[in-house]
Amino acid sequence: MWTCSTYATYAIGWMLFFCFDRENLNRDKYLLTQMDRDQWVPIPIVAGFNQVRKMTNRLELVVEVLRGRLSSSLGFFVCV
Repeated sequence: MWTCSTYATYAIGWMLFFCFDRENLNRDKYLLTQMDRDQWVPIPIVAGFNQVRKMTNRLELVVEVLRGRLSSSLGFFVCV
């Protein structure tokens, strides 16, 4: 059974997969300007994406997705 939290986890995972996809990332001027010299984006920036904020205001949920609990099934990994 899908819960709001489960749905949000999957939706956030897929949205981040799209955002950090190489093709999209190369065109995303905002995201590129938010990266540090090692190409990391701070978690509060990621959690502040409009589409993420529409799904959750829980930073812990965003961190959980980024840590890879869901990302391994999506095919991307982010270290936090």
